[in-house]
This record gives sequence, structure tokens and C-alpha cells, in this order.
Amino acid sequence: MDLPRNFLTRSILFSLASSSIAYADENNIKQLDAIVVTASGYEQTIADAPASITVIDREELDKRNYHDITDVLNDVPGVTITGSGSTLDVSIRGMDPQYTLFLVDGKKQDSRTTRPNGDDFGLEKGILPPLQAIERIEVIRGPMSSLYGSDAMGGVVNIITKKVPDRWTGSFDVSTTLQEHKDSGDVFDTNIYLAGPLAEKLAMQVAAGYYNRDEDNIIGGFKGTKREHLNTKFTYVINDHHDVAFGYDTSKQVGDETAKTAASNIRGKLRFYRDVFSLTHNGKYTDNVNSNSYLQYEKSQTPDRENAVLTSLNNGVRVNQPIETEVLTANTQWNWLLGNHTLSFGAYFKNEELTDKATNLNTAGNAGSDFSRWSNALFFEDTWALTDHLNVTGGLRWDNDEQYGSHFSPRLYTVYHLNDKITLKGGVTTGYKQPELRAAADGFWQVTARGAGIILGNSDLKPEQSTTYEIGAIWQGDLFTTSLTAYHTDFKDKLQNYSACQAGSRTNSASWTCTAPDGQTKYWRILERTNVDSAEINGVEITFDTQLNDWSTLRANYTFTDSEQKSGANKGRPLNDIPKHNVNVTLDTQPSDAVNLWARYNYRGATTDSTTVTEWPAYSFYDVGLNYRFNDHLTAKFAINNIFDKQLVAEENEKVLDGRRYTIGLNMNF
Repeated sequence: MDLPRNFLTRSILFSLASSSIAYADENNIKQLDAIVVTASGYEQTIADAPASITVIDREELDKRNYHDITDVLNDVPGVTITGSGSTLDVSIRGMDPQYTLFLVDGKKQDSRTTRPNGDDFGLEKGILPPLQAIERIEVIRGPMSSLYGSDAMGGVVNIITKKVPDRWTGSFDVSTTLQEHKDSGDVFDTNIYLAGPLAEKLAMQVAAGYYNRDEDNIIGGFKGTKREHLNTKFTYVINDHHDVAFGYDTSKQVGDETAKTAASNIRGKLRFYRDVFSLTHNGKYTDNVNSNSYLQYEKSQTPDRENAVLTSLNNGVRVNQPIETEVLTANTQWNWLLGNHTLSFGAYFKNEELTDKATNLNTAGNAGSDFSRWSNALFFEDTWALTDHLNVTGGLRWDNDEQYGSHFSPRLYTVYHLNDKITLKGGVTTGYKQPELRAAADGFWQVTARGAGIILGNSDLKPEQSTTYEIGAIWQGDLFTTSLTAYHTDFKDKLQNYSACQAGSRTNSASWTCTAPDGQTKYWRILERTNVDSAEINGVEITFDTQLNDWSTLRANYTFTDSEQKSGANKGRPLNDIPKHNVNVTLDTQPSDAVNLWARYNYRGATTDSTTVTEWPAYSFYDVGLNYRFNDHLTAKFAINNIFDKQLVAEENEKVLDGRRYTIGLNMNF
């Protein structure tokens, strides 16, 4: 009997995923270009994946002069880089950056708890592996809480690191960015990657990175920033069916804010440290059953946060206190190919502890506050190949939280291959996010407005939830690929800070009249947290990639995002400061084996503030670059970013970004 093509394809991919992952040669890496793992937790083609997904592969990373993850994701449809200066962050499908979940090889990364007021120190762009260690980046647009639980409401960014080769290889990359305007800070960036076998069954990987940006001389601009990162992993092959890996990542970031970038309440130096230990097991039990399990311990700390209460008691002399978090995570996922069904199931546990001696302005708690919370989960998903061309994926995750009890996150998704060229996709997915530890703590007064205000904790808060409906189509032609996706998101129980009191001038403490819950302390502004808000988001994502000739390709995408708050104090306003229109176009040419030329256009439409009537104007950036390969081991890079020198300053725009700048880089492979 002839087996369906769908079944054979899944069998081959499952076999690849089941085999030991310790070693991979170049041919296998190339075959993985069209393979993703984030959508279901096991390998499948992009066309079969039950999600809207974008992949940035190693070739793309090598061509551009990227410094961090915000640079890499800037061209992805549905993704908006938000924030200003050093506080750039990643938003997916109109959701705030806090709803974007970052993974490294499928493992959750936590750092936002140590930067409670949106400071960039500890931002994910500084804790992710050095770019030379990355094989590809997978971006899921839309909620994935049915598989990954809390935080995956907007989407998922999964950093897939390189496989260990069967011989010693490495790479070294160094670059510098020189600003045309002396008020903007120059950048120096370098990272190195080395991997290979230590013994017959033991291999290692090590990657290190260093980044330095000088402080701008622009209010609201980029702070001075130094980042150091070391990423190591040892992999031991037990036998043909099992391997284990021990990983250790450490990073340090130092931010420097002076009067050059801050008009008042200058923070000075802020340090951020992070250490992560992980143990991973991959197993193959039969040709149809495999597993991936990991245990991860993560510790982050920010020792230089000012405690405003202690500073006041110290006659105004600044007193710094630390914020520390410890997160223990365990996860196991099993995949079972059973006839026309691919089953994925597993369990998850997380324990998080937070000690915050800095941001609590409650005088009764100025010595610090300790929080802890555990949660666990069970999840199950079935991809059913109903026919040779039709797959239906159904999934359900049960989360059990110490503070919030049980919650179920389902999803249902269909992929239909109309023919060899056209694929239709669509489904319903759900998102879920628990309030962070401080937000749900009665008596915790979180500092805001640089010490002029407080945000009160509220133990009655409920988790936020979203439901997204999407439908899309992919058309794979002989010389082009195009896709169209439309979605609608219902967002309920959104956490919102509303102003309970605001009086006087933020910079004049003598004018403050808002009384804190202790009945004595005065502030300029007091905010309270509540679940009052609901919102909806509608969007369209269009992509078009084509081969212009034997040596030129054109890639373009357009994103439309329209959001509206349906209740609360800002009813009728946009959900956040996301532009309605985004356009990205990249032209890539290879006139010879040695020369690669590229040009890029980015358009960001007008942005309306989510709380006021302020509208920020649209703007465009144009970039060009040249890569010259001297031989198989050495490549030089040159780029001019913002070639028309578009100036964005805080007085006229919602953000500060760099003007014209020149990047020179060198990459060596060995």
C-alpha cells in the first residue's frame, strides 16, 4: 500500500529530530533552512507549521552588520521595534514588548523582573547568545500559550544556536560604527565562536561577545552601554539514542546615564549581572518516539538601583540597593509519531524568587521585599494528517499557579496544501500572562516617574488573556514566494495603571499633595493597577520574495496594525504606540562570488500616542551595504545606515534614533 506523502514527510523529519543532535555537518545545516521547531516543539517544514512564522537564517545574519536582536528583527513582518534610545524593545502584532517571549534553544529567558520600570539594563538584546553562536532565529507571530504558557501572548522569538560540528571550527567578527554627528555615540562590537570535539563522545562550544556604545549627548538618547557575554556548552553522546548537554551562560551589562542623556533624576551607572546553568537531555526510544528535557537555573541581579526612601533618610545622599531574581525551570516534551498523528505532550515546573530592596517606596517596607511563586503545567498537542494535504493541530495546556490557580490555554489550527504551490493556513490560538510578582503584592509601592510617583500593588489582579483568529495563504511560485495573513485579537483583563491622584509639578516635591496609603507620605502621582481594560487588534501581513535574475533577489513585506482600547480610562485610543503601517524592502545582489551588495528601505507610519491625542509623524530610513569575500575564510563588510540622515529627536518624535552612520566590519571563519 502506498503511504501518503504527508506521512512520509513527517516520518523523515521525525527521524531527523529523533537522532542524536550532537553533531551536524554543513549539508545538514543547509537542509534545516526550511525547517522550524518552535511552532510545535519538533522539526517540521515552514509550510506545515501550525503558525505564522518567519526564519532568519545564518546566511542572512552573516550579510548584515547587526549588533543585537533589535537590529535583526527590524525587517520581520508583524514585528515593531519600540522604545527610544537605549530602551529599544521587540513588539509582535501590536502587543507591548512584555508579551514577547524569548527562548534560547526552546528554553525560556527571564530578565524583565530586574528592570521594573522599563530600563534597558537587562533587556533581552543583552542576554541572548552572541550572534556568531546563532544558527537561525525563528519568530512566531501570535500567541503560543498552549505550548509555552505565560508570557507568549504576543509571540515567540526562539534563538537556535549552532550544532556542534564533527571537527573544530570557529569564527571571529569585529565591527565599529562611526556616527556622522558627534552628539551620537560610536559603537564597537566583537564576538568569537569556537566549537569541536574534545574526545570521541564529548564536544564543546564556546562563544564570547563584547559590545560598547558611547553615551549620546542628546536628551532621551542612547545611554553609554557596555555588554560582555560568555556562552559555553558541553555535549556528551551517551550512545546513538541519547545525549546530554551542560550549559553555562554569563553576561554583564553596565549602563552609564549622565546629564548628556537625562534632564533630571540622573541614574549614573547601573550594572546588570546574569548567570544561567542548564542541563539538557535528548532521547530516542524508538523510531517514532523521542524526547527533549531540560533543567535550568537562572540568577539575575541589578545592584545599583536607588532606594528613594533610604536616600531621603540619608539626607539626600544616594543609597543603592539590589534587585535579585532566581528562577528554576524544568521542562520535558515527548513526541510520538503514531500513524497519521504526531503527538506532543509534556510537563513544566517553575519556581521564581524575587528580592527587591530598591523600588518599594513603602516606608514600612524600605528594607526590601521578598516574593516567591511556583507554577506547573501539563500540555498536549496532536497534529492529525487527515489527508495527504490536510493537517489539523489541536492543543491544550493546563497551567496551575500558586497564586492564580488553574487556567486552560487551547489552540486549533489547520494547514491545507491546496496544491504543490499554494498552502492555506488558519486557526484560533490563545494567550495567557500572569501578573508579575510586584504587581500582585499588597503594600508594595513601586517607584515610577523617577521617584516622584508610586504604583500600588493589588493582590486581586487576574491574569491577562487573549484570543487570536487568523487566516492566511502562501503561494510558492517558480521564482517568487508571497504570503497574505489577516488576524483579529481579542484582549481581555488587560492590566492598566490608572491615575488615582496627580497634583503639582513632578520636579518640585514641595508641590506634591497626593497622599500615600500610609496617610503621610506625599507624591506627585499615585497609580493603581486594575484589570479594567479590554482591547482588540486587527492586522494584515503581506510578504513578497522574488528572484529578479541569477544574482539578485528582492524581499518586501507590509504590516498593517490597528488597535483600540474598548474600555477603561483610554477607551477609543490605540492599545499602544504602534504605527498602523510598516514597510520593509531589501534588495540583495551577488554580481560575483566575491561581492555582495544590498540596499534596504524601512518605512514606519505615523504613530498615535495611546493615552493622549499626540501623533508622531511617519519616517523612512535607507541603508546600503557591501560585503567583499577575500577567500573562504575572510570577509570585509561596509554599510551606510540612514544614508539620507533622517533626524529623529525627542521634541518632534516619540523616539530618538541615530542619524547617518558608517559601519566597518571584518569576519573570519576557520
